[in-house]
Amino acid sequence: MSQNRTILKRVLLVFGGLLLFALVFQAVLFSVGVKTGFFYRWTGNYYAGEITQISAGSFVISDRTGGEKTILVSGRTVMRKGMGTVQDALAVGNEVIVFGPSRDGKIVEAELIRIFKGTDADKARP
Repeated sequence: MSQNRTILKRVLLVFGGLLLFALVFQAVLFSVGVKTGFFYRWTGNYYAGEITQISAGSFVISDRTGGEKTILVSGRTVMRKGMGTVQDALAVGNEVIVFGPSRDGKIVEAELIRIFKGTDADKARP
């Protein structure tokens, strides 16, 4: 009977240790995801399209339905291409996803701009 108790204690300790490890591992993954921006506003407003026109402080995107949105770019706007942050990487023909609030349905204040290759953008479009 004492041998069964010893085995039960060991099994419970191993199970508890694995549970603790799993919880700590998930907490670390979540905090890294938040810190790197992995979860950045996917539930918020985002707009996808191809850049058709660029001017100082803004650009225009055209979506699949032919609708156009003017995107305002400020000093706080973050631009990412691949895994890195870039500046001045916008060009006519780029496929982008823009995150940010819309003023009137036609103008978007960009907080984050993701620049994609054409094939990657087609997979990411809503």
